[in-house]
Amino acid sequence: MCGLQKGEEMLKIKLLIILFTVTLAIAQSVQALVKQSLQRTPIHEPTVNSGFTSSGEPGRILNYANRNTTQFTLMDSSKNGYGMISSNTRPLSVSSSGWVLGYRQWAGESGTAGQIGAAFSSNGLNWTTYINLNPGFGTGRYPSTLGTPEYPYVFWNESTQGDGGIYYAFDELGWDGGSWSSPQNIDGLWNSNNDHWILSPDYSYDAVNDEHIFNVISNYWSRDNIWIFHGETYFDGIVIFGSETMIIDDTNDLIGGDEEGSRILKEPRENGNPKVTI
Repeated sequence: MCGLQKGEEMLKIKLLIILFTVTLAIAQSVQALVKQSLQRTPIHEPTVNSGFTSSGEPGRILNYANRNTTQFTLMDSSKNGYGMISSNTRPLSVSSSGWVLGYRQWAGESGTAGQIGAAFSSNGLNWTTYINLNPGFGTGRYPSTLGTPEYPYVFWNESTQGDGGIYYAFDELGWDGGSWSSPQNIDGLWNSNNDHWILSPDYSYDAVNDEHIFNVISNYWSRDNIWIFHGETYFDGIVIFGSETMIIDDTNDLIGGDEEGSRILKEPRENGNPKVTI
């Protein structure tokens, strides 16, 4: 009897070992399937050639098969894309009067990267381009655009890192008129000490008082703080801006700052007013 009992116990142990092994194998298989199901297969767009030829001239318009609801239009070319690198700018303005784009324009392989160009479209598909809005300068940076019901505008700064100015130009014959003005100096009291850098323009219309309101905010390459230029006179598309007014004092108004240079406005009162991040 003892031998029989020992044999039965050994058989039970073997069965338990086999059952445990099978269970472990099934668990591992299920885990592998779960991991595999969680892995997402990325969708890669087909490889396409560059939009520029070996000579630097623009090539064919690229159409992406994965973006069937988007239409691409080649309107012009630029030596580089740094004109749109700053989030402070607004290179494209769209209104009921049309579309206007301001950009750093291709001026030839040996030409400057700072030639400012403009493009107009009535529908976003067909574009007319205008060449060299800043003749005699050639160091244009960070263009932005605005549009009133009568005129399109392009704003930019000339980057000399020593005595840079801020300018605008507008189509004197109105939207798609094809006659852009010479560069207009925004800072009427500009001198070599006023080294402007990135600007950000804004426009609004006061229908009650029939007033066109222009404001341009600028910082400086060699000075701290943020400054605003307010349009005091508007006639036939020309905007006469007043003298600069400091609206943010870096030392007294801003605190903190991260590795990307972001600052936070100090609260004016201890009553839970919201903070504005710049």
